[in-house]
Amino acid sequence: MLASRSRCWLQLGDGQKALEDATRCKRRCPEWAEARLRRGQALMLLKDYEKACEELSGGVELDPENDEMDKLFWEAMELKKK
Repeated sequence: MLASRSRCWLQLGDGQKALEDATRCKRRCPEWAEARLRRGQALMLLKDYEKACEELSGGVELDPENDEMDKLFWEAMELKKK
């Protein structure tokens, strides 16, 4: 439920609330890749590319087949360089 609500906050453009829900979700299920994806998306929205890279890197390790997470990780890496 928290991951879904985080996605809703992302769609509404509220990165802070999305991050709060995703963080709670990650605390409850630290090995669930979707929680890391939502945190990464929220951090990207907040333009915290360094932390987004860290979060998404962990998510890619948990779910290497997740193309969305892999793509977002590389996007964060590029934005971090700027």
